Amino acid sequence: MEETLWELSRLYQVWREAPALDVVFQPLVHIPSGQAFGFEALSRPRLDERPVPIGLLLESAAGTGSLSTFDEIALPAIFRAAERLRFPSHLRLFVNVSPLTLLNPDLLFQALASVDLKPEQMVIEISERESIPESLPLVELLAPFRRVGMAVALDDFGAGYSGLNRLVGLDPDFAKIDLNLVRNIDQSTVKYALVESTVRFARQAGHLEILAEGIETPAELVTLHELGVALGQGFLLGKPAPHLVVVPHQIPLAKKTRRAPDAQAQLQAFLTTSHRLVDGIAAGEGMASHMVHLTARLLGADHVILWTPTSDGLEFRYAWPKEPPTERIPFDMGHPVYQALVDRHTKILQSPSDLSPGAEGHGMQSMMIIPVVDHQKSRAVLSVGFSTPLHIRPEDIAVAEGVARLMALTWVSDESPREDVPAFGEPLFEAISTLVAQGDLDPLLAKVMEAALSVSGGHLGYIGILTDEALHCVTADEESFDFDREDLFDPTTDDGRGPVGQVLQRQASMVIQDIDIEPTLDPWRKEMLEDGIQAALGIPLLSSGRVLGILKVYHSRKNGFEPARVRRLEALASLATTIIEKWQETHAEARQAIRDKSQRVIALLPELIKSPSGAAGHRAVQNTLLELMEGDQTGVLRPDADGQLAAVDGALPRRRATAITRVAKEAMAKKCVVFDASPAGVAAIPLLIGGQAIGAIWVTGQPDAMRKAETLSHSLTPHLLLLSLAGSVACLMEDGRLL
Repeated sequence: MEETLWELSRLYQVWREAPALDVVFQPLVHIPSGQAFGFEALSRPRLDERPVPIGLLLESAAGTGSLSTFDEIALPAIFRAAERLRFPSHLRLFVNVSPLTLLNPDLLFQALASVDLKPEQMVIEISERESIPESLPLVELLAPFRRVGMAVALDDFGAGYSGLNRLVGLDPDFAKIDLNLVRNIDQSTVKYALVESTVRFARQAGHLEILAEGIETPAELVTLHELGVALGQGFLLGKPAPHLVVVPHQIPLAKKTRRAPDAQAQLQAFLTTSHRLVDGIAAGEGMASHMVHLTARLLGADHVILWTPTSDGLEFRYAWPKEPPTERIPFDMGHPVYQALVDRHTKILQSPSDLSPGAEGHGMQSMMIIPVVDHQKSRAVLSVGFSTPLHIRPEDIAVAEGVARLMALTWVSDESPREDVPAFGEPLFEAISTLVAQGDLDPLLAKVMEAALSVSGGHLGYIGILTDEALHCVTADEESFDFDREDLFDPTTDDGRGPVGQVLQRQASMVIQDIDIEPTLDPWRKEMLEDGIQAALGIPLLSSGRVLGILKVYHSRKNGFEPARVRRLEALASLATTIIEKWQETHAEARQAIRDKSQRVIALLPELIKSPSGAAGHRAVQNTLLELMEGDQTGVLRPDADGQLAAVDGALPRRRATAITRVAKEAMAKKCVVFDASPAGVAAIPLLIGGQAIGAIWVTGQPDAMRKAETLSHSLTPHLLLLSLAGSVACLMEDGRLL
């Protein structure tokens, strides 16, 4: 080991005595067109005619403070190599530069002046992996290069020291997504979300272009293209070479033959099937057929097969829309179905060459193989096929794995449970119903907790969801409270050392059958005993390797958590995770839409207040409200001389007149937005002047649209926007410019 360190410490010094390096160029490609927009120049050092790994050489140079001297050698060599190749003037040349080199801009300027290359072609790459002293003012150091037309790229974004801080501080022209985020992005929900948020940030920044490094598979390329990443680099698009070579490619944009339903339709399918399962169909025949049909409906799949293990292989149990060519798969550990079963992990096959034998008989081009597992064993395998290649995305995987969790849950319920272990029953169905009908998360969590108490025989408990700052907890009675997140993940605090902190930190269940002998409960034991607690159980809510929260159940009897109860609670925790994720997905798009509309509303309000034409301002408010709330009609009510509310801009809709008047009175009395979403489909916003209500704006629409608007109005920003719009109309009235 000492010899290796000594050699590493001397490596750069030895190489520096007779420096030799080759220069290769890797294409940077505009993904939609397949055309190169530039090349990255890469140094390939040699020592005694043998290649030296560039990473080791730079590590050795950094250890002796000699990184800038490497650039003194590499930059002139790169520029000379580019000139020899007659580097096209319309292409960009990306070069890696040490931050310390920026202290001496003449080094790069002199090297560039000796060749026929333009400064406007140059892009300076600064790596995020490299630690940069805070005392080094990068923005100021980059100014001379930017003044002559050079651009700046942040390399390895997402891999190193400072992430978004470096991105904001450098204000680069390009951000190169690190290859570790690109690898298997078509299969990772976390990577997909990170890159999607980066692309969204770039769009809002305006001038920032995103480039993905390390693209190696068509599935990665297609997924990045769908996310809006326009620039790419990787072996799929072209390997580093001594010449300017671009691999011709075309984005395989095969359209899905069956489009997956939207989130609301998926929820409805989930609701219908779950209701059947809770009614008891799953306890006997029909469970396989219902679950296979549910999978096909949720994903728009072309073929779904359920396989169950036997003593000598896998046996076909049910398929949609037709049976597979073979009813049995012999034992073969090389077969992807067996790999999924044994590894207990989903297998993704994006092209026909990857597919298992038999899939081609159904014309499948891509496939997911999802194991149906609980905390005991692997129960079955669900094979989901599509007739187009490169079809599968992270959200498809999440939905399919959610169905597999539900299937595992029903399997546990079907294994002759003890009489004193109750079925999931109506609380579970109500939890799923709440998912569809409710906009608030707390009622949903309360229903899940009610189901957990029913399953476990526990008498107290809560389900907690992690936010940025807290663990937000809800009981079955919808009482809510928060724990500080930082304390829960700090092992030096009571909360961090306690069972809840341990479950979250270790991402593993914890069963305490007797709280009297558990030392981590010392700070809370007295209070727990007063509440009749004798045993406790905590189960993490896990998704894609990250913890979302915890299911916590307390029992009034020591050793109350029998193995059957624990298994069923763990299955419920898995289902709860799926339900919560689906709730978040369903409402994320609506929240983003209201944020986008907020900007236009904010810009509109000053103009309405100043408008000399009250009627024009009023029409603008009406149109904006109808768009925000997806309504079909709107108008204004104001007290007449007798104090009765009367329409001031036309008659009220006859069938809804009573409901409109009632809701408007309530809005004026409470001085807030009021809804009667179902069945009336009515909302009212008070017209407030100096804290007094002088009337109300009413809006009608379909009950579903009004429920959606009511959900959004529970957040502060949308609520204030509606009141602000109504306030602008009130100002027009008071000024005599309207009505």
